[in-house]
Amino acid sequence: MARKAEHGVLLAACPLSIDHAKLVIMSLFCLLWPPCMYLFWLSIAPARGETASGNGWALLLGSVTAPLPFFFGPFIEPGSFGVSRWLEILVDMIAFPALLPFIVYVPLVSWGRASGLTAFALMWIIPQGVAGVILWSGRRDPSLLVLMPLLWTILAVGIPCFIKMILKKRRILLIPAFLGISALPLLSTSAYWAFFSNRPILGFSLAGIAGLPMILNLAVTYSRSINMPLS
Repeated sequence: MARKAEHGVLLAACPLSIDHAKLVIMSLFCLLWPPCMYLFWLSIAPARGETASGNGWALLLGSVTAPLPFFFGPFIEPGSFGVSRWLEILVDMIAFPALLPFIVYVPLVSWGRASGLTAFALMWIIPQGVAGVILWSGRRDPSLLVLMPLLWTILAVGIPCFIKMILKKRRILLIPAFLGISALPLLSTSAYWAFFSNRPILGFSLAGIAGLPMILNLAVTYSRSINMPLS
């Protein structure tokens, strides 16, 4: 009887310990994924102007903007489902953390304070990951701790792929590039909304489509780095 009672206590405590372990793993992922991706980018994009300057500004300004949701709350009042929830994801979880660095980058470049857009954007989301651990670890569904860093990375690495197309100044590339820049945030938002709505197949599909420019940018950068002659 004593053994059965002990076994029952262990079974009762097991779900709590498993949930706690999942939360710890997801929190570590949210915390460590952005700096790991930043270091990975540095390893495949050396000496190409990608990491020359501006990363300190990205870390500083990202650290200033990351805590703002704690003080001012969401820009869009969250809803349960539907359009209001989708808009909240787009504005508060996608656009503000991951698209703001592209806006800030423009004046910094004009002042000669930054170079290397992808490294700048990846450095920017490092403080966002820290803020995400604090903000989302107390939620009933901690999936944000995994999904948002992945979606931020898709934007931080994928959008520069289209910007490079624009900088080539070929008219045939302009319209696809602008469409791609506009579509990536919408696809990323819809991907998380699909996961939130318990539609994982749709969520994986949308995230996979959104991640194609990121994969292309990584592949092209890596191929150029291994073909670069040693100085």
